[in-house]
Amino acid sequence: MKKQILNTIGLAVAAALFCVTCSDNGLTKNPNSEAGDANALTGKFYGKDNPTDPCVANPAPGCSNYCPSTQEGCPGYVDPCVANPTPGCSNYCPSTQEGCPGYVDPCVANPTPGCSNYCPSTQEGCPGYVDPCVANPTPGCPNYCPPTQEECPGYNPCIANPNAEGCQPEIGTFTDSRNGRSYKKVTIGTQTWMAENLNFAAEGSRCYDCDKYGRLYNWSTAMGGVSSSNRSPSGVQGVCPAGWHLPSDAEWTALTDFVGSTAGTKLKSSTGWNSYSGVPAGTDEYGFSALPGGYGSSDGSFGDAGNLGNWWSATESGAYGARGRYMNHNYEYVRWNNYSKTRLFSVRCVQN
Repeated sequence: MKKQILNTIGLAVAAALFCVTCSDNGLTKNPNSEAGDANALTGKFYGKDNPTDPCVANPAPGCSNYCPSTQEGCPGYVDPCVANPTPGCSNYCPSTQEGCPGYVDPCVANPTPGCSNYCPSTQEGCPGYVDPCVANPTPGCPNYCPPTQEECPGYNPCIANPNAEGCQPEIGTFTDSRNGRSYKKVTIGTQTWMAENLNFAAEGSRCYDCDKYGRLYNWSTAMGGVSSSNRSPSGVQGVCPAGWHLPSDAEWTALTDFVGSTAGTKLKSSTGWNSYSGVPAGTDEYGFSALPGGYGSSDGSFGDAGNLGNWWSATESGAYGARGRYMNHNYEYVRWNNYSKTRLFSVRCVQN
């Protein structure tokens, strides 16, 4: 018995002295041994007879010196930012930044204002350019055909001879039955126009100077909520009195074609406009008496009274815009433009 105890003690001392790293987590009890058995402790000892610890040669999971390759500083570690730079990496370079991999210059795919290769559609030779002479031949265009020539569109003998029979405007008056207000009217060619701006207090209309310029209306109010029309006549009564309608853009064109060149000068009132050097004052040859009522904005502000007259047509130009006509103090023409439907302009009605 003493011998067995001494053998066990010796085995333990040997383990303490020579076991640097033991397999299977060091010394373990032999499940087949009995108490006091010298073989009760099993394990591997590293010393003179078994000098090589496998964790030294090949550190593996479970070894105290194991260092995984996924851990920075360990053998075999590869920085993921080297293989695949992502946001947060010091070497990350986003594809939206010029000079970085994958970067595409947005000006190449879609040239816009500010791009060196931008070519506006209003410039001849650029994509989308439409020659304005094709859409609307005017004096100076090679395809212009003046209305003084019988074979031309809009031919009007009164332009060449305004004093001929039937060429003089017929001026009269009428009364708006809604409020008893009396207006001047004038027949120019085959059309009879109001010779004043409408001054009916429809919901949504506003005034800058009602007595002088009449009221201003947004397009929806001017139209009375009905659909766009470019027919002649438009068929849209809108905000106009009974027996009258809001003119389409085509009806405005008929008026300006009849009056001819420098229609702005001929249709402007001879008073009420601010002067501009080099531009003649209005002559009001046809009794139309156009006044510069300016415009109103949806925020309640007003602008350009005295300089600019704007009038709605019954013709829209898209979901948010409609065609309007305007005259300005600094030139002699009547021009059209597409405006936001929220703008507030004057209204001239045409008799049915």
